[in-house]
Amino acid sequence: MPIVSTELGAEGIDVRDGEAILIADSAPAFAVAVVRLLSDASLRQSLRGAGQRAVAERYDWHAVYRQWDRVYGALLRRAATE
Repeated sequence: MPIVSTELGAEGIDVRDGEAILIADSAPAFAVAVVRLLSDASLRQSLRGAGQRAVAERYDWHAVYRQWDRVYGALLRRAATE
């Protein structure tokens, strides 16, 4: 689903405005962004696809566990040398 959010609402999520999400921090800007999505099927499809890819690449449990494996592996290697 294409998303419109505020900067605060998207904080900590690795996405870029206009690529996988629309960011709007004032009520008028938020309304404009929602109307853009409602009236532009191509934009909706683009944001939907980019958002799905971002979630799959960065937040899917497979991706998250690969990151944890790297962290734990580095800690274990460090502990083994101390």
